[in-house]
Amino acid sequence: MIETKLVLIEGPPGSGKTTTAQNLATEISNSGKACQCFLEWSTDNPIAIGDDLHLGQVTASSMAREANMLQQ
Repeated sequence: MIETKLVLIEGPPGSGKTTTAQNLATEISNSGKACQCFLEWSTDNPIAIGDDLHLGQVTASSMAREANMLQQ
């Protein structure tokens, strides 16, 4: 298995990104390794998604969540 701490999955709508991410998270967890899976639309996603009009707020919110997660 590749030693990494972050896996990003991208692709066009309907290509199976969510299914792949969930299956991968399950396999990693089943192997005994700690794993968290954040989906784009999840409220606990550390990378906030927002529109350009609120980009400053989105960035600040994302950075605050990331700092909080790192502290935990």
